[in-house]
Amino acid sequence: MALQEGQGLCPAAVVKDAGAGMAGAVSELWADTEQRDDCFHAVWEAGKLHRTLETAAYKAIARVDTLLEQRAGLVGASSTDRRRLGQHLRQARAQMNRRIARFDRYTELTGYLRDLLKVCVRGRGRLQERTCVEKGLVWVGAALFQLGTKACRALGKYIANRAAGLASYLDALSIGLQAAVAANSQAGVDAMVRCWQASLEVQQGGPKWDRAARRTELEASVRALVEETEGCPERLKVLSSGVLPVLATRHRASSALECVHSVLRPYLHVQKGAHEGFLGLFRYYWNTRIRQWGRHKGTSALEVLTGETVGDWLTQLGYPPSEHAASN
Repeated sequence: MALQEGQGLCPAAVVKDAGAGMAGAVSELWADTEQRDDCFHAVWEAGKLHRTLETAAYKAIARVDTLLEQRAGLVGASSTDRRRLGQHLRQARAQMNRRIARFDRYTELTGYLRDLLKVCVRGRGRLQERTCVEKGLVWVGAALFQLGTKACRALGKYIANRAAGLASYLDALSIGLQAAVAANSQAGVDAMVRCWQASLEVQQGGPKWDRAARRTELEASVRALVEETEGCPERLKVLSSGVLPVLATRHRASSALECVHSVLRPYLHVQKGAHEGFLGLFRYYWNTRIRQWGRHKGTSALEVLTGETVGDWLTQLGYPPSEHAASN
């Protein structure tokens, strides 16, 4: 409220997670502000469950291998022991097949999810349409729900319920690129978008098995862009100046908010809440503390900003260490 009244804060769009508190606050303060859903959480939750299902599949495989070794060692065992082990082996194999099939299906569905969350489809530069992406996300969510486990159902509901918010950024992006199309051409804008998406995938990395395909796509997109601009530096400059600034505003992740939450969360466990006095003290501490690692190791954020050396933050507030502490 203070930022709204004192600084005139009125965002055009807010990127949030699935929390009802943030959605309620935005609706109350800025009724006309567009609310988008955070793509980071969708990808992060899918990645966590991927590892869980993969581990479960490998455990089932290890169980079958153990039983096969036990069967091979049953020399001179009774028929009862052999039948009992055979029954356990059949059950273990059935469980192994179910878990492998579920993991394979999950991998396929999360591949669709990642493709839907991209600006454009690999190999093409045309911006994805919001309605298609939204329908695709709803379908992926329903398919994940059908995998049966509690975690899969929860993720499926999350994706389906967030589909509209996850795809909403495409409308603003499409409007922003219309000016670039008018100044250049649709083919030129598509080539630039494709090249931008390909370079982003190479920069962000991903599965090792897809590394060669990512680099091949980047090379192909660069060639297509050069062909479209006929290798003219001036045309390339005009095209990039019209497209890249628009792509830079594709707000799809609350990265800054997540960073603040990650450093604030340990203190909230102790405080059991947050008020203006605590938040002010926390801001001062975080900006004046001496960093222990990273590029600016040995300095504080305030020192980097002002160029002036900042001492102990408690001393700056009028609470210097005691004589006993100073002597030690």
